[in-house]
Amino acid sequence: MLKPVRDAPLRSRLICLGLLIVLIFSSLVVFSMAKGDSCDHCSHPLATSPSDIWPTATRDMENPSSRGNIPPLARARWAALHQQHLTEASTFNGRVVFLGDSITEGWIRTGFSKRRKSLPQPECERIWQDAFGEWNPLNLGIGGDRVQDIGWRLQNGLLREPALQPAVFFLMIGTNDLGAGELPSVVVSEITTVLQQLHLGRPGAKILLQLVLPRGGDLGDWLTEGSFRRSHWWNHQWNNHYAGVTAVNKGLSTFAQTNSWVNILDCSDRFIKRTDQSEPMEYLDPSLMYDLLHLTPLGYQQWAECLKPVLKQLAS
Repeated sequence: MLKPVRDAPLRSRLICLGLLIVLIFSSLVVFSMAKGDSCDHCSHPLATSPSDIWPTATRDMENPSSRGNIPPLARARWAALHQQHLTEASTFNGRVVFLGDSITEGWIRTGFSKRRKSLPQPECERIWQDAFGEWNPLNLGIGGDRVQDIGWRLQNGLLREPALQPAVFFLMIGTNDLGAGELPSVVVSEITTVLQQLHLGRPGAKILLQLVLPRGGDLGDWLTEGSFRRSHWWNHQWNNHYAGVTAVNKGLSTFAQTNSWVNILDCSDRFIKRTDQSEPMEYLDPSLMYDLLHLTPLGYQQWAECLKPVLKQLAS
């Protein structure tokens, strides 16, 4: 009768050890996903000049260069939005066109975050109209888009619409590419290719390129909040996206310096806070980014205040 009593602590220790091994393995899986190790063909651009054909935005099993980034359940929505955008472009008579991903689409729609409850509209759309309504803007942002998707959409309809003749094209893209594990040099190369597409397709339009906004890291307490919790800190030690975003923005700034037709804007400081003046530590404010990626209404208000003076100068 004494043997089971002696074995009980041993069994408990073995169970705890097994759990620890599982936790360590799971952490490594999350870390690997955060680094983008699951991304295929992320080490080279999908297009390097405006004459190149961007691969289809949805997965093409016969085209190994396509990154196939749109999940099956999102393809119908993506295709429907593209057709809607073509219709809107065919009758466009405004001054400003916005191109981008979910952060841009978020001015007028919601529901992008898988980690935090999205904030309801129409508050952000009201901010959009108050800030940019005088230019009758067209929002061509689609949640989840990477650079390749915008390149494909421009080639497959948008730049073929003769009515799409804005005074200004606004572009912010690249955060989803970095989140998928693409090399910063690849992201820079593809963005500059899209910029050249716009410039050649609409030489009379001005182009406003906004640098990639800071975003939360993919590492943290993944046990307590879904699969992982985003880091608030905006530095290389705590945030695995810091180096990539910084490198992309540096590359884009260098491109703009040698191509005067690109107007560059950096609104990052609007979303970065400091903890203490004596020993400044930068962090991202959840009151501006509810999941440390997508913006709250207050975040969109900050963004509008950064954007409007520049757009006013370019669109006048």
